[in-house]
Amino acid sequence: MQNYANDIVAEVKEACEEKGCAVPTLVSESGRAIAPISRC
Repeated sequence: MQNYANDIVAEVKEACEEKGCAVPTLVSESGRAIAPISRC
């Protein structure tokens, strides 16, 4: 599970940096999707 979370965080961070967006706060609920709270 930790590797999955690390992969998601890294991908979101890289995508935001490439587009010049602020890195969002990521919210997760066990057994559900991870959703960013941010707008670019």
